[in-house]
Amino acid sequence: MTAVATEELRRMLRSPKAIVIILIFTLFSYGMSSHITAIAGRGDSAMTANYSSLRLLVFVFGYLFVSVVSHNCINEEIESGSIKFILSKINRQQFVLGKFVGITLFWLICIGISFITLSVLALQFHFSLLLTLMSVIIFYISLCIFISVVITKTSLTNFLGLIIGIALPIIGLWCTFSTKWYSIFKYLFPYEYIVSGGIFIVIPLLLSGVFLGFSIKLFKRNEV
Repeated sequence: MTAVATEELRRMLRSPKAIVIILIFTLFSYGMSSHITAIAGRGDSAMTANYSSLRLLVFVFGYLFVSVVSHNCINEEIESGSIKFILSKINRQQFVLGKFVGITLFWLICIGISFITLSVLALQFHFSLLLTLMSVIIFYISLCIFISVVITKTSLTNFLGLIIGIALPIIGLWCTFSTKWYSIFKYLFPYEYIVSGGIFIVIPLLLSGVFLGFSIKLFKRNEV
């Protein structure tokens, strides 16, 4: 599992798409934070606003970014045939978990760089916000892995990733703030738990565990 995680992290860090995403997160967060600090100073309200750019990137565009670099994390190995060699060394559960750990480490690095940059500018470090951001990103990662297991064609997961990346925040936020009957579906999205805050931010992690569990179960049944 460690070897799979290490190789996945290495692959992502070498990917031009991943490098662009790291630059987007870092430069956009830095640019917005510097602009806000120049206007509002360094009070509590300004400090909160400093992190708004990073919240926007993760909460609204997070799945889209995750999908861009990881939509084919499982099915590409199947299409290329390399999965047969890998599974001769480790079992299927270790393979899926290794992919999950590698992708999570990449996003921890990506968000960590941006978060540290903002913390230096704000002169404060909000550890609870970092946990919230990572909780949401891990939810997106596990969902992306699940889709890559269910759908065996990389071209299809690429297209579907774009659709889900756009629709997920729209539908999720709509259900979260709606008072209609369909608001019950808000519990399937991470946004309700972000709004609630506190201990509720761990619930997206529990949902991630469900997605990973189903991914492993389905992957064990799939022919490779």
